[in-house]
Amino acid sequence: PVFGEVVKRLEKGISNGLLVWHANRVSRNPIDSGTVVHLIDMEKLVHVRTPSHIYGNTSTEKMMLALECMIAKKDSDDKSDAVKRGLRGRYKRGLPNGVAPIGFINDMSAEKGKRGWLVDEEKLPLVRQLLERCLTRKYSVRALLRMANEEMGLRTPMHKKQGGRKLVVSHLTETILKNSVYAGFFFTKDGERHELDESLPRAISEAQYWQIQKILGDKGRPRASKNRQSF
Repeated sequence: PVFGEVVKRLEKGISNGLLVWHANRVSRNPIDSGTVVHLIDMEKLVHVRTPSHIYGNTSTEKMMLALECMIAKKDSDDKSDAVKRGLRGRYKRGLPNGVAPIGFINDMSAEKGKRGWLVDEEKLPLVRQLLERCLTRKYSVRALLRMANEEMGLRTPMHKKQGGRKLVVSHLTETILKNSVYAGFFFTKDGERHELDESLPRAISEAQYWQIQKILGDKGRPRASKNRQSF
């Protein structure tokens, strides 16, 4: 949106120059880079000025500006490839990306990029109890939420600046009841399945996990069973 506004100002003649820290700040994709060079060709943009250079309306300067933007694009692509490569290595080691769910702890003692998970000996048994209660079909999501917050004292995982709060319905269903990690496997964003690190314990079996998904139904809410009993 900001780049689009800049282009509009140049096209209307409100502005006629760009002041940037480095030429690679102008753009990191070829379409926007071409737009800037085209504006220079149309003399809507007089020059792109950095603290050390001025890119004006000459063939050499326009080529240098486009080259700087393409180098920035390659650098951005290289970083993206490095991140994807690191994630693939992590998946092969049997670990999802991101903050460990309740019951596990990120091992911050290891080198960055090689950090695994540790078992939270206090909370994992509580998560197991919660999942087992869901399997009985006797409790609604609200009832399970109340147990998790009031009886078990479970809280959201700690991030750098947030976390440690009471669970809400969405967190309970999405990150605990629907989390296949507790059954020993997980899926990437592409839908690729991976097995959890064998050194980490399983809270439930895979069969139990799929049973919980059936209980949750399309709306993600367990249906409490109703039994008629004589007093």
